[in-house]
Amino acid sequence: LVKDRKTHEWIVGNTDALGFKALIEKIGSPRDAVVWGAGGTRVSLQKVLPHATFYSARTGAPYGDSKEVTGPRVLVWSVGRDRMSQCQWPPKGWQPEQVIDLNYGDDSPGREYALKVKAHYVSGIEMFKAQAAAQRQIWAERLAYRAL
Repeated sequence: LVKDRKTHEWIVGNTDALGFKALIEKIGSPRDAVVWGAGGTRVSLQKVLPHATFYSARTGAPYGDSKEVTGPRVLVWSVGRDRMSQCQWPPKGWQPEQVIDLNYGDDSPGREYALKVKAHYVSGIEMFKAQAAAQRQIWAERLAYRAL
């Protein structure tokens, strides 16, 4: 979100869904995924995984009227290290086979969780790259429009 200096209009571009879709297409779309966290990105992620169950990492409970899950096969991790002091870890009984981490740093709690439960780990770097490409496109179009 930025404010144009000349027109004073706000310019908004959200590339979360585009980036997540690129990541999911690369690894294959899980039908039974649980998303841990995603408070701010939940709407975008739901566009890509409409059948996923979304959990609040802060409360440890499913969002809305979603049913509790006892053992997800795929867990999408959407909590950064800086938020973990306010959040919970997934239930101890969960043993996902795969953790798809929307973070891309080595210090990600999603990576830590995947190691702890011995799950296959997928970094969010592909999401980040797809978001960067989409953002470059948005700004290139915006700058071309302003040059007219």
